[in-house]
Amino acid sequence: MIVADQGKVSLTDPDGTRTLADCRVLHESRYVAGPKRGQVEQEWRKCYLSFLTVHPPTGRWAVSAALMPGEIRMAVDGREYAPPNDKAGRPTKGDFILMGDRSGVLAVTLGRPETWTSDGTAYYQGPKAFTPDGSRVLVSNAKSSVCQWWSWSFAPRPVGVRVLPPGMTDTCHPPAYGELRAVLMNPRDVRIATLDPTGTKPWKVGPPLRQASRKMTAATLLGDSLIFFREGEKHPQYNECDEARPGSYRRFELSTSVERTFHAFQDWCHSGEFLLANVRRRTVYFYGARPDPVDGGQRLFEYDLERDATREIDIDSLFKVHDISADGRTLLLYTYPKGLMLYDVDSSSLVDVEEPYTRDAWALLIAPR
Repeated sequence: MIVADQGKVSLTDPDGTRTLADCRVLHESRYVAGPKRGQVEQEWRKCYLSFLTVHPPTGRWAVSAALMPGEIRMAVDGREYAPPNDKAGRPTKGDFILMGDRSGVLAVTLGRPETWTSDGTAYYQGPKAFTPDGSRVLVSNAKSSVCQWWSWSFAPRPVGVRVLPPGMTDTCHPPAYGELRAVLMNPRDVRIATLDPTGTKPWKVGPPLRQASRKMTAATLLGDSLIFFREGEKHPQYNECDEARPGSYRRFELSTSVERTFHAFQDWCHSGEFLLANVRRRTVYFYGARPDPVDGGQRLFEYDLERDATREIDIDSLFKVHDISADGRTLLLYTYPKGLMLYDVDSSSLVDVEEPYTRDAWALLIAPR
C-alpha cells in the first residue's frame, strides 16, 4: 500500500516500508509584542498531506500538499518550492500537487494559479482519480460550494486541461475506480457526466435525471445503478428527525428510472460523505447506523447489488475505512485499539499492518507486484 501521513508518502510491501517523498514546510513567526518583539523565527515542519489517489496497475500516485497561514515555502526531498505572489506582491496560500510512483517523486506543480489566494479564501486542489491508463490525474478544484475538474498530465512538467467547468456541480464526487461516469449534483438537478478516457477532452454531461438532488449527499455510480444517501426529514412539530422519514441509502436505475431504498436508518436523518464502491464485485460499503453505544466505533455495512442484499460487517471499535482494493476483497481501515489494519471481506479476518501511522493517515491499496 501507499500511505501519505506525517509529511511523508511511503510504500509498504512485503519487503518493508520506504519513503517515496519527504515533504516539509517552512513556518515563520513574527513577534509584534513582548520580549521577542521584532524578532522573526523560522522552523521546518511536516507538510499536511491529503487527497492521496493511486493508480493500482502502475503504482503511480498523486497527493495534495497544503501551504497554510504562516508557512512561506515548501521542500520536497530537499528541493524548495515557493508560492506565487498576488498582484499586490503578497505571498499566497494554496495546494501544491505532488506526483510520483514506486521510485519516488516525479513532479511538483502549483496547479491552477487562481486557486492560490491571499485573502484567506479556502480553494483546494484535490487529486481524486486517474485515467484508465494512468497517464493523467483528475483533480477537483473546489471553492465553497463550487467545483470544477482538471486533468493533469503525469510528467515532470504537468500540463492541465479543464474537463468540467464550474457551475455544473456543487460536490466533487469522483468516479469509482474502474468507472468512466461521475455524478454531478447542484440545487437544480442531478446529471451524469461521461469522462473522456484520455483525460484530454471535456466530459460529456447528460440531461437531468428524474431524480431530485434535494438532500442527496454521498453518491456514486456502479454501471447503470446510482447509489446515494438521502437525508431524512425533521418532524413538523419537533426539531428532531422524524422516525417515519429517516435518512436512507437508495438505488436509482438509470435504465428504468426506478428508485428504491435498500437501507434505512432508525430515527437518524444524517450521514457522512463516506461511500465506497467496487466495480468488479458490484458492492458498496457505508456507515449505516449510529456509532456503537459500547465502544463508539462506526457500524459498517455492505450492499451487494447483484444479490440485492445488505449485511453488517462486525469490526470492533472501527474508526474509519480508508480504501478498498481493486478486486474488492480487502479493506484498509483504522480501529481504536490496534490502528491501521487490513480486513478480508470473504474470510472476515483482520491483519495488523504494524506501522506507526496515525488514525488520520490517508492510505490507498495498490495491486501486488
